[in-house]
Amino acid sequence: GLTLEPIQEAYERQRRFLSDASHELRTPLAILQTDLENELIATPAKPAARHQIESHLEEVGRMSQLVGNLLLLSRLDERTEARHQTTRLHVGDVIEESADRLQSIAQRYDVTMRIEPLDKDAQFITNKELLMQALSNVIKNAIAYNNPGGTVTISFETSSKQVVIRITDTGIGIAKEDL
Repeated sequence: GLTLEPIQEAYERQRRFLSDASHELRTPLAILQTDLENELIATPAKPAARHQIESHLEEVGRMSQLVGNLLLLSRLDERTEARHQTTRLHVGDVIEESADRLQSIAQRYDVTMRIEPLDKDAQFITNKELLMQALSNVIKNAIAYNNPGGTVTISFETSSKQVVIRITDTGIGIAKEDL
């Protein structure tokens, strides 16, 4: 026990730092995003300025996603907390909500999102926040690394013990060594 104690304390400090840093970074990023969005509204006639502001907004969005992922990682380490936040959900509803949230990004990339017919009665017990984060990450990547005019298809199948959600796209794919 004494040998592992310093390792456990270091691990806990690292997890706490990750969580605290994520929380602290969210506020300035939200302020930056709001200011940039207001600036975008205020400069409708200047295409060069609009392009630069839109570029900055994309970077703030990437940073916000990274901070969200860091916060998610710190929460995943608290497995007992995640287990207690589970609820019974309809699979199709979660998929549709995830896709709806990303529709504007898909339009910006000229990508069509298609949800294959869903069994509206299929349910499962899960942590909605964690599932939505995971789906959003995979769908965003399928959109961002797709071809203009491409398609992202979301489907799922269920069995008595599991749900398999499948997200496919017409994009460049992932190198075998990165899979």
